[in-house]
Amino acid sequence: MSNNSNNAATPNHTNCDCPPGHCQQKSVALTSLREGQTAVVCAAMTSMPTDDAAYVRALGLRPSAHVRVCRAGQPCIVEVLSGASDDSACCQDDASLAGSCSCRIGLSRELAQHVMVELPR
Repeated sequence: MSNNSNNAATPNHTNCDCPPGHCQQKSVALTSLREGQTAVVCAAMTSMPTDDAAYVRALGLRPSAHVRVCRAGQPCIVEVLSGASDDSACCQDDASLAGSCSCRIGLSRELAQHVMVELPR
């Protein structure tokens, strides 16, 4: 994993993999969420090393993935919720995901701070 020590959440990012206008400056770092909060992954910052970005995507943290924070801190444990990966479901609450499959993953804080998410509207 990378050794970047920048811990600042970035509420307004320009290095986004999302469709134009999707995030509308509402995105925050995954590390800024509290336990129990849900969000939709916007993008992994391009400042993340290529290998780390590929690893995060392989874990299921890709644009439009719904996540719930199970444990904030180090490690950051998130539940990746399946069942809503299209833009039409983006940023809605996760009630529509009831009965879906999910998995929990642990990320270092260093890695999680680069994953940008959007809170439900």
